Amino acid sequence: MSQAQRKKKQSSVSSSRRAIVIVAVGVAVAAAVAIGISSGTSAPSIDGSDPATIVTGQFQEVTVAGAALPVLPKSGDDPALGGPAPVLTGSDFRSNPVTVNSADDTRDTLLVFLAHWCPHCNEEVPKLIEWKEQGLVPANLRVVGITTGSRNDAPNWPPSDWIEEKKWPFEVLADDENQTAAMAYGLNAYPFMAIVDADGVLRARFSGVVEPTALNEIIAAALKK
Repeated sequence: MSQAQRKKKQSSVSSSRRAIVIVAVGVAVAAAVAIGISSGTSAPSIDGSDPATIVTGQFQEVTVAGAALPVLPKSGDDPALGGPAPVLTGSDFRSNPVTVNSADDTRDTLLVFLAHWCPHCNEEVPKLIEWKEQGLVPANLRVVGITTGSRNDAPNWPPSDWIEEKKWPFEVLADDENQTAAMAYGLNAYPFMAIVDADGVLRARFSGVVEPTALNEIIAAALKK
């Protein structure tokens, strides 16, 4: 074999090896991306727990027991009032179980449906925190925030970080991608609230920004307290 032929052969082998290396690196990067997307990321904790132990799935499975409520009309009477409210079973962002309006819960409940990207929700959350800090939350009232309508192309994503940064002081239930919890309660706008009494009966539904004093008046009228 001539020197020229040997050089040509060596060049061909080197090119083949480079191609193999490039393909291998590409596969490794694709696998890393896939793992990062499917496993999610941990989030810092505000309670001192180890961030590595926190599951931050932005959508959690939600199941509904009972009939879904019709969408709240924009005006006029609410046909769902006085009827049974759906029972929601799901989890918070750390996969801790959360059940709303179960038969063994003896408290009245205020459900607050929030979207991280909604400007009105971002206006309402500080008002609810103030309501809590001023000791205005009625006795025996359970408050559950439900993050719904979550979108990774919208402001304040992910909602788990948003709710912690806001220092939300109440329980949280993370809705699924289909907004199962929100649809079960007939959400028509954000923020959206529903009041359910200790017997599981729907007493009020309304949307929009509400001041703490007005919220207490609505709760008192709904529960006749």
